[in-house]
Amino acid sequence: MAALRHSMRRRALAGLAPLAVVAACSDAAPSPDRLELATIPRWREVPKSTPAQLVAAFDRFCTDRAPDMDAQDAKLRAAGYLPKVRARADRPALYVVDDRRPAVAVSDRICAVRAIARTGQRERVNRYVADTFPTARALARDGLSRDVEQAWAIDGGMIATTRNLWVGNVTTYTVTLFTPDSRDG
Repeated sequence: MAALRHSMRRRALAGLAPLAVVAACSDAAPSPDRLELATIPRWREVPKSTPAQLVAAFDRFCTDRAPDMDAQDAKLRAAGYLPKVRARADRPALYVVDDRRPAVAVSDRICAVRAIARTGQRERVNRYVADTFPTARALARDGLSRDVEQAWAIDGGMIATTRNLWVGNVTTYTVTLFTPDSRDG
């Protein structure tokens, strides 16, 4: 019996050896953000938000943007969002949350909210643009990307909506605020 326990203990310790090697090679433990993001299923990264949730997120994070990227990061984190993809020169940062609120993408020049397409979103966005940007001017689709569904020129930029095929047969709806000048000046 003692020999059996010794053999089992030896095998158990041998099984831990590869973990020790991996741990020794790792610079640091995974961040709390990375561990929390790992619990969000891919299908919830871009959820099926209601039209009201989509417009509320656009208003809060895009129309009422923070003055710089650090403040925007803090604002999104305070609302429960985590950065899934960090910003680079060629792409915005992507923030997700593990509920039905839309994903948010931000950079110095763009801010967008994205959700699974569903009925009522287009109408709600149209009302929002008309109410919030009374001088908005609808743009003709000529010269715009084929994915652009609607676009408006506003003071200091442009708002556009797009529909894209995402995963399988799922379509996303995105509302984007483009500002041509960097917020830094």
